[in-house]
Amino acid sequence: MSRIKVTFRQKQIILMLIENGNVPKTIKDISIELNVSSRTIVRELPFIEKFLFENDFKFIKKSGVGIFIDESYDKLNFLKELLENEYSVNKLSKNNRITYILESILESNSPIKSAYFLNKFKISYSTFIKDLNSLKSILKKFDLLLIQKKGFGIYIKGTEEKIREILSYLIYEKFSDENLFLNIKNVLTYNYGNEGILKFIDEDTIELCDLIVNKAFDNFKLCFSEKVYVSLIIHLSLSVERIKKKLYCDFKEEVLNKFKKYFEFDVSKFIMNEVKKEFLVDINDSDICYIAMHLRAHKICENNFKDSEDFDFKNLDKIKIAGDIVSKVEKILNIYLGDCEGLIKNLSTHVGPAISRLVMKMNIRNPFLHMMKTQYKEIFDATYLACEVLENIVLCKVPESEVAYITMHIVAAYESKMRLKFKFRVLVCCETGVRVSRFLSNKIMKEFPNILVVGIIPSSNVIYEVKNKMVDFIISTVDIENYDNYIKINPKFTLKDILVINNKLEEIFKIKSKIKNTCYEKNKFIDIDCINEMGNIIKFIEKEFQVKRLHVNGDLKDLIREFVNNTVDVYRDEIYNEVLNRELLSSTFVKELGIILLHTVSEFSENIFIGSYFLKCNLNIYDGEVEIVFYFIIPKKLNTKTLRNIIGELTSSLVKDNNFINLIKSQNIYNVRKHIQNILFNYYVNELKEHIKNFENVISFEEEF
Repeated sequence: MSRIKVTFRQKQIILMLIENGNVPKTIKDISIELNVSSRTIVRELPFIEKFLFENDFKFIKKSGVGIFIDESYDKLNFLKELLENEYSVNKLSKNNRITYILESILESNSPIKSAYFLNKFKISYSTFIKDLNSLKSILKKFDLLLIQKKGFGIYIKGTEEKIREILSYLIYEKFSDENLFLNIKNVLTYNYGNEGILKFIDEDTIELCDLIVNKAFDNFKLCFSEKVYVSLIIHLSLSVERIKKKLYCDFKEEVLNKFKKYFEFDVSKFIMNEVKKEFLVDINDSDICYIAMHLRAHKICENNFKDSEDFDFKNLDKIKIAGDIVSKVEKILNIYLGDCEGLIKNLSTHVGPAISRLVMKMNIRNPFLHMMKTQYKEIFDATYLACEVLENIVLCKVPESEVAYITMHIVAAYESKMRLKFKFRVLVCCETGVRVSRFLSNKIMKEFPNILVVGIIPSSNVIYEVKNKMVDFIISTVDIENYDNYIKINPKFTLKDILVINNKLEEIFKIKSKIKNTCYEKNKFIDIDCINEMGNIIKFIEKEFQVKRLHVNGDLKDLIREFVNNTVDVYRDEIYNEVLNRELLSSTFVKELGIILLHTVSEFSENIFIGSYFLKCNLNIYDGEVEIVFYFIIPKKLNTKTLRNIIGELTSSLVKDNNFINLIKSQNIYNVRKHIQNILFNYYVNELKEHIKNFENVISFEEEF
């Protein structure tokens, strides 16, 4: 197998050469078939030549004639198989399958039959339908429909601007913002791109769009960040590729008339006129409007806004809107954010462009959405509800991506506020005398009111003092040997030192708050439901535990068959197979004690069965003799962690407690149940103590912080 991986386009070129046999094919013919420039094909040839050389295939280039692979029919077939193995998709994960389906449909000019994907993935039709349903959910976010017609195929239905939106989404999903910038830069600087981008956009298109954008920005004297630059290049390049295929946007007349009043439309018109000249394509007002929307959404031309008759941005009270959002979040979470410095001001700055995007119904990508929804769920949920303020202004739903950006402002302010409430115990290590040390300590506590200097020490006494005074870290004016948790500052206490201490406080705050939140979320209430469930299960086992005798001749399968037939009344064959498969997966026979644990979590049983059988005659299996069968059958719908823990406690006691085994052998059900009662009572008491202890830990955390 080759170590060198070929890209999708390189594979296409090699397959063309295989189909052509030993007949040369010109660069021009290949470029026409792939709908790219001849220069693009020439760039791919060194990689193709290296791949073929490593795999012992002769690659021939003849000037004025063409290129071909000089090999026999059998070797060409082997090369084809090699390429297929390189691009095997039948082991893709669900998410990768969905992406593959989406990309294939978007690339194709006609509907694709289901059979194509079923053959590629080697999956069942029901699995494929589940993939399509997941894809429908993704498309719904972009106002697109997945259409599946019998005998016709699968295709996507929706407006052209939404198709372009999901194409850009696919590209962004493959890269972080930084990596996307580097890949675009590679195309422009080294004439080498990544297949994730070039699958939809030709590198020549990216190069020309880069020149056009820079020309426009120079002409209108506009500035832009790397992030905005990459975003504009991607959207413009995708638009050009779609326009090349004669696929145009089509906005309503009132939308066009509104945007023609904006400065962004003038900039976009300049850009698209250059596109028309460079790519020799037709341009309409809707495509100009599409790029203008993108410019406006990113505030690229924010100093040149023109008023809209439909929406008066200048008279929008952004401070009030930001204040109303914060106020709603405060009420929902029962917290106060009024003393969070800069929150209203920073949020009001964000509100303007956010409303622009909402008015234009533009979905912005937010790479922090998942983090906000998981790590800061309570604040995100509260902000989601608080965004009703924006919805009442723009008369449309605020998407999660916008909610997440607003959440980020609130999280940053709230964490800064909470950090001030934390008390940090600090030792000051200073070798310049007591007077200077005290002066430095006072300056530190004045600058940071939440720092408590618990002692001033020489560097030689660090380890002893750290152990005895429970400190968070040490602030030192000298290097400390054999100790890492300290920061070194200048005795003069400069601005740089303040920043160093601030960074250290942030680092410790994140660790402390994470410990606090984990403990608090897990144990902020005594889990009464869990305790009740535990008590009910224990009562059930004490009452229903069975002790019987069983007569078996034969082997393991005969034992399981007799056990099932004597335990359950329905679905015996199905439950027999479940128990047998579980035992074959991993044997539960304890040879030294003569005990086997037969069990299953059943799809078929409606009831819990638990108990033991004492065999009339020992049964020879696994080079040992079975004397006792301990069993339990749990319905899948009742398979809770609490139940598993309790049964685990019983089986553990059985293995460790000879008295338990002897009681089962005696067949005295009263004594067995009494013994089980004692085991589970002790377990219940210990678990209850643990719940109370965790709850008390939360109380102590709250008092400390």
